[in-house]
Amino acid sequence: MKNILINNGMDLIKKHYTNLNQAELEEIKYGLEGFYLTFSKILILFIVAYLINVHVNFILLIFFFNIIRFFAHGFHARNSIVCFIISFICFILLPYFIQSLTINLITKIILITISIISIFLYAPADTHKKPIIKIKKRQKLKIIALITCIVYSLIVLFSTNTIIINCILLALLLEIITILPITYKLFNLPYRNYQNYSSK
Repeated sequence: MKNILINNGMDLIKKHYTNLNQAELEEIKYGLEGFYLTFSKILILFIVAYLINVHVNFILLIFFFNIIRFFAHGFHARNSIVCFIISFICFILLPYFIQSLTINLITKIILITISIISIFLYAPADTHKKPIIKIKKRQKLKIIALITCIVYSLIVLFSTNTIIINCILLALLLEIITILPITYKLFNLPYRNYQNYSSK
């Protein structure tokens, strides 16, 4: 199914965009494969989440996590199987166990403080496939990630909705884990990949 959809998509692109070179076509194919894997993974996870009645938590967690991740970035698993297992644990099992958990104010403040400090120190964390080479871009991403983290923190402190609070805090914790140097080391992945390039 995957190969059929991607090949058909590439045939359409080649037909309508005849000026694309081989390198550009390879990049588009890589993007299509990434989109297919992401969509199929999320669909399977949503079905499981729905069956065990944590689909609301799942949607909220995915929403909050992807916003902060868009700016703070973070590591990617080496293959789709590992990615799926990690995603299942993070977005299905954890929301299931914390859905009725009430977090006290002190714990919220501690978690928020850890989040802000971690984002300040380590975001954005790039990958060897997508190094963030430009200094200005890294600085911009760090600032927006910090602002997003502060907005999340305010929601956590002033909201009375337990589900939203838990999903935001979990999203922040998961994002922090993905940008820590020790996480890259545990998964044997190169860290601060931009240092291998000249930046402007």
